[in-house]
Amino acid sequence: MKKKSMFKGKVRSNIDKKRAEKKGFGYLDLPEGVEMFKPAAGKLLLDILPYIVTDETHLDRDEESGIAVPGEMWWKKPFKVHKGIGPDEKTVVCPATFGDRCPICEHFNKLNKEGAEWDDIKELRAKDRSLYIVIPIDVEEHDEKPYVFDMSYHMFEKHLFEEIETEEENEIFPDLEEGLTLAVRFREKTFGKSKYYETSRIDFKEREASYEEDILEELPNLDELLKVLSYDELKNMFLEMEEPEEEDTTEEEDAPVDVKSFRRKKTTKVEEEPEEDEPEEKEPEKKTKQTKPSTSKAGKKASDDCPNGHKFGVDTDDYDECDACDKWDTCIEKKEE
Repeated sequence: MKKKSMFKGKVRSNIDKKRAEKKGFGYLDLPEGVEMFKPAAGKLLLDILPYIVTDETHLDRDEESGIAVPGEMWWKKPFKVHKGIGPDEKTVVCPATFGDRCPICEHFNKLNKEGAEWDDIKELRAKDRSLYIVIPIDVEEHDEKPYVFDMSYHMFEKHLFEEIETEEENEIFPDLEEGLTLAVRFREKTFGKSKYYETSRIDFKEREASYEEDILEELPNLDELLKVLSYDELKNMFLEMEEPEEEDTTEEEDAPVDVKSFRRKKTTKVEEEPEEDEPEEKEPEKKTKQTKPSTSKAGKKASDDCPNGHKFGVDTDDYDECDACDKWDTCIEKKEE
């Protein structure tokens, strides 16, 4: 009788696992050919495109207003995560994103009701994030194609909403035909040994090209990208027990999208919208833009630190020359002190 090989089925299983890990991105399962967008310090031009909603439990869903209703277009996929879970301190999607029970949320709520100190339990609370489909415009490090952008609510969307509240006509920015390009200023921050980026300013510009509606058929479905563990899998991980094996759900994915074939050139442009500072600071008074550094009676620059003669740490982003200034990062940090 022929002996069964110990390798039968195992090699194939290992191949499938490695393939899934390669195309995955932590708690995301990316379609073939779709990459993550990674911001960098400085100003980047981004087009945010909508997708067709399929999730019945979409967190933004509002039947009365027709928002995030299945079958309709929407521009973001909000979701919740728990960080630092299990012995490997993983970030996991909270099942409450899809209306399901979450053992971590249940434990947090239990401790909160029992009067636990907030500092002892706050890290258990689910954090808000969103997925977007973005197309970088004239960004050297990225091709002009759709990327998936994953960002904390407080690091991006909060700033976007503040700008829209100031100029409500900019809320059409995700529209395929009449949408606007976002000029987003990112700044690099550090937390321990880790680096991350947050939004410091968003302006709106008319797009140089609109998009054909056919592109919707080629864009990734944001509702299908999140990998959610079962209640028992999360509970075991949370209790630092051995994780159950996940089922292989690998499916054939879509091919990369040639986004330029869906764009139509426009002939007109508009100026950038005015700036609004972060909510923690008072809105600065508008100043007359200068083409030369201001001088004192002694003929010196008004500030030894600002190369353009403005007030270092005060006039950040109030003048055109601030966009290309080498000291912008240190200036904005000084302003926020």
